Amino acid sequence: MRNRTVNPLLAKYTYYRTRHASGCRLVPAREEASLTQRELAGRMGTSQAAIARLEAGGVGATVTTIQRIADTLGLTPTIELHRPAA
Repeated sequence: MRNRTVNPLLAKYTYYRTRHASGCRLVPAREEASLTQRELAGRMGTSQAAIARLEAGGVGATVTTIQRIADTLGLTPTIELHRPAA
């Protein structure tokens, strides 16, 4: 394994960018299912505020939460891994 120094600011940026991107993908999927945040939350057994935080990127979603959302929306979740841009 290669020992690589990571810029802490870049790491923090990447962390938040990933959370925001996940939330951005949730909104169109929810809207395509013609569900409000409140309706999705009700079907998942959570609060509308929790869905709003996920969509805004305010919190990171666990794999379990992503699976619950996907199941509720009739979707299959995928995880993509990419090499960082040089």
